[in-house]
Amino acid sequence: CTASNGCRQSTIIANDTATTSLTIYCAESMSCAQSVIYADAIQSLHIMCVAQQSCYDLTVYADTAHNITLSCDFAEITSSYHSSCEQVTLHANHSYSTFVHCTNYNCDSSTFYLTNATIASFVSEGSYALYLTHIYAQDLTQTLTIDCDGYNACSSIQIVANHMAGDLAISCTGERSCSYSGIHADTSTMSGNVRVWAAGFQSTSQFQLRANEVIGSVDVYCMSNYSCDGIDIHCTAEQNCNVVCGPFESACAGADLYLEAPFYEYIDAFNLTCLDESKENACSLESSCWDGLDGTWGGSSTFVYENSTQSWRCIGSGYADGYGCCPFPNGVIHCSPDEPCVVMCLDYTECQGFLINATDASSLEMQCAGWDSCEGAIIFGPQQDNASFSLQCLGAGSCFYARVYILGATNMHDVSLLCADDTGCKEMKLVLNASTISLLNIHCIGCTYLELSSSAQIDALNLHCTDDSACGQMFLALANTVRSASLLCNGTRSCERAHFEIQMGNSNHSLQCLGYKACGDTNFDLHFAEQNVSLNIVCFAEYPEYSACDGAHFHIGEVAVHASRSSASSVSLDCNIDGADGWHKYNCARMEFTAYNIGSVNVFCDGYHQTCFESVFTVDSASKFNLHCDGTESCAAATVLCPFYDAAVCQIDCNGGQSCDSMNIVVDDLYVEDYLNMSCKARVENGSVVDAYQTCHGVWFECTSFSTVAYVWNNATLQYGCENQGTGSC
Repeated sequence: CTASNGCRQSTIIANDTATTSLTIYCAESMSCAQSVIYADAIQSLHIMCVAQQSCYDLTVYADTAHNITLSCDFAEITSSYHSSCEQVTLHANHSYSTFVHCTNYNCDSSTFYLTNATIASFVSEGSYALYLTHIYAQDLTQTLTIDCDGYNACSSIQIVANHMAGDLAISCTGERSCSYSGIHADTSTMSGNVRVWAAGFQSTSQFQLRANEVIGSVDVYCMSNYSCDGIDIHCTAEQNCNVVCGPFESACAGADLYLEAPFYEYIDAFNLTCLDESKENACSLESSCWDGLDGTWGGSSTFVYENSTQSWRCIGSGYADGYGCCPFPNGVIHCSPDEPCVVMCLDYTECQGFLINATDASSLEMQCAGWDSCEGAIIFGPQQDNASFSLQCLGAGSCFYARVYILGATNMHDVSLLCADDTGCKEMKLVLNASTISLLNIHCIGCTYLELSSSAQIDALNLHCTDDSACGQMFLALANTVRSASLLCNGTRSCERAHFEIQMGNSNHSLQCLGYKACGDTNFDLHFAEQNVSLNIVCFAEYPEYSACDGAHFHIGEVAVHASRSSASSVSLDCNIDGADGWHKYNCARMEFTAYNIGSVNVFCDGYHQTCFESVFTVDSASKFNLHCDGTESCAAATVLCPFYDAAVCQIDCNGGQSCDSMNIVVDDLYVEDYLNMSCKARVENGSVVDAYQTCHGVWFECTSFSTVAYVWNNATLQYGCENQGTGSC
């Protein structure tokens, strides 16, 4: 096709098995554009596109052809708008050998299908030669090679290699030659090997190597200045994953490794090689480990090669210096089987980034006394029956970002954590998945952002947060029954914005929030797993440190199938200990308090000023609810959803001082007559009634299908009543 538009929009059929060779020469502008070629059974297919847009939008079906060659070389091209093979589609599935050669811009936005092919090779010479190309190589059986030599030569190409049996190698030798490209072998098994050779300046910038499902080896060579800057490498513990940093400035700088399994499995499976550590930053990279034990990404670790020790060392990360030091811990301590294990980390960074393995020990006692002494450590506790575990974090930052795992133990005798410095256990994580734990003791001075999860049945839990912000934004999730729980938040903001999820069993449980915003904006999901649970909650802070539970969220109740209103469980919320005198403003203000399927609920909003101001009490599924409002505006502007299914199941006492001013009581349409008894008592001083008018002034009854009505003072009867009495709307 040697004339302009000469074979444009043609159909060429060469499926006859008698045809052994077909050569198509597209020599002028648009000469083969938008044509379709059928050459499935041919032995040899050669297509040459050497002019402006000569093979634009060409489609080739050569799925069972033996040898295929596509050459795209328009030498005078200056931009992708004139490329010779722009948007070419080649179907070469089941073919034996496919060779594609592209020069500057000439294969822009093309697509190649190579499923079940045997061999395929791409040569990209010049700027943007394979730009935006897609290569689908699923089930390719032998080799796929891609050579990228030129500025952005293979930029933004995507290679799908899932289920490949053969090997894949891509060589990126030009500046930014493979930038923004990707290899995808992450959704089904690839049994071959993957090699990435990066030998140009920023040649793999923003390159995505997703090799999660590669069974063979994954090898990345960084062989030029900044050649691997920005590459993301995804590996797993089931493969050999190797990164080689060449003798060039910042050869591996900016490379990010994502290792998708518990990091300790990588010690033998992952290899970092530094060819010349004397070059500035030649051997420096970052890694992040997928924590398969709790399904989260850990913080990234920065590794450098130390010439003095001829080894890699973790020097820091965004969360903590040496978090876990994935993939290589800074040290490993293995405890002896069937014996008590004692680990003492007394000096500065002594056990930082260490792996402590006590899974076979009869007990573990560990002390981290030095500054940052156990920062970022990974600790595996004993798994033997009746074992015990004790961790003391005594120094500044001593257990910052440490990880503790107790897995597979049948019955733990006791688990103890002491955090004695205000940064000692910050951002720490504990996973306690033994069958049972007799005693879980946690004493925190510095446990902000600590996360603790457990599937164990716990006989007794003691969580004491005894300093300012000690347990701020802590997350505690106990998925199995806790027989007895004692939670103490004692100090300014000691448990502010924390989140507690606890399954409570038959016993007495206590929660105390003592101090300014001790439980401010804290979430409590306290589920009653059994029917005879007793929970006592105290929210108290004295002037000037008030607002103990201001903005807290309580969701309390039974979750078992047998849950019903006949439950013997009970909840008490006391917002003023023993009626203490003084200014106790906002101790339970703006609270959301929900109690469901509980026998009795008692709330004491007794205090000098706005104790339960603007709080919402949703207790309509409880057996009985008593709300005591004693003090100036103690329950003002509160919203109450009472139980309503029987007589005398809701009692609201408003004792003087505008205690229930502007309260909103939501009334269900199905309410039973006399379900609510509301007492509005005037305050009496020296034998005289004081502010009787204001005690329940402006109380609103919000009837779901009727008009909302106000409860007002009647000067004639000296009583409160419906303002529209006798109108039929009360």
